[in-house]
Amino acid sequence: MDYDDFNSVLNLQMANFEIVQVPLYHRNTINFFGMAERSYYLAFKRHGDNLFALDKANFLSQWSTVTGELISRSECLSANYSNY
Repeated sequence: MDYDDFNSVLNLQMANFEIVQVPLYHRNTINFFGMAERSYYLAFKRHGDNLFALDKANFLSQWSTVTGELISRSECLSANYSNY
């Protein structure tokens, strides 16, 4: 058994001349256009074809999960999340 970290593939040798490769898709992370590091965000919510994220600077960002583009970014004025 061998794990290829670069390609995220697990290789299993079943017999002397038989090797089975299993891709590990769950180890991949998806980033959207204009997205910062994951630790910069406090909360994520997916609704329909959109992903919403609240960041530490009190901004609520909305991305399309179909295209990955940033749809909107607006400041939350009702609360201050900068200390979290």
